[in-house]
Amino acid sequence: DVYKRQYQRRVRADATGIVEAWRHFLNASSNREVKANGPYLYDLVDISSQVLFNLFSDFHLEFQEVFQEWQFHNINSSLEVISLSSKMLELIKDIDLVLGSNVNYLLGIWIETAKSWATDAEEAALYEYNARNQITLWGPDGEINDYAAKHWNGLVGDYYFRRWNLFTSTLSQAVLKGYHVDFDKYLADLLALEQAWDSESKLYPILPSGDPLAISRAMLVKYATDPTTSSYTRYPNTDAPGNDITSRNTWTTDVSQLKILCDANPSCKGFNSNGWLKTDVSKTCLLYTSDAADEEDSV
Repeated sequence: DVYKRQYQRRVRADATGIVEAWRHFLNASSNREVKANGPYLYDLVDISSQVLFNLFSDFHLEFQEVFQEWQFHNINSSLEVISLSSKMLELIKDIDLVLGSNVNYLLGIWIETAKSWATDAEEAALYEYNARNQITLWGPDGEINDYAAKHWNGLVGDYYFRRWNLFTSTLSQAVLKGYHVDFDKYLADLLALEQAWDSESKLYPILPSGDPLAISRAMLVKYATDPTTSSYTRYPNTDAPGNDITSRNTWTTDVSQLKILCDANPSCKGFNSNGWLKTDVSKTCLLYTSDAADEEDSV
């Protein structure tokens, strides 16, 4: 409906705008226009991690679509699934690194604070379980799963990483070995993983690690700057209709990020500035086409 279309357009605009805001925010510190004090660094980690979460959503969209090529059409998409799953897991670890650089985004503080109210070891174990369960399953069997999800270091890099690793490995193995996924078994395995984490007593940092400015700059280079391993040719005011990799366009329309998303998918030959990744750009000119695709077409 109209509301949904307007909402989707706003989300895409916000996802692209926040990338540019990230660049300006970092430049303001580099140019000494603002002081890198506590509030600034808090916002920097917030903006940096949000950009990366948004990009993760686009990687996930690509992953889902290439997996469905196998699941529903029996098209071998093993190269794409392996490449995209690797990028998703790598990105989760990088998000966790960003979050770990600021004291306000640490899972360890949440858990240790809960335990500090206990009067003995048994009570401490109970309080830790409750603290873990509240931000994950919210109930012994996931009655309100992820209701109180948090973007915290430790939670992202451990709990969420384990969940996404199970998801990507389950689907990747199905494509590689040529069988369809038993999703009932997957969901049972996922719940068992989540319940096991809730019952653990692993310690997480209660102090930040690393320089948030340096980490954010490194992430900007990695995830919002033109990749150096590939090149693209721009064709103004043109498009290549059809041959879309995904059923909807990506959240980001930032050109540097679109290049990164295209590079991560072996079947991507180019994209347009509206966030549509393409498997074929031969019928007409596209806004951006991969030079590698041109070389393949000329062979």
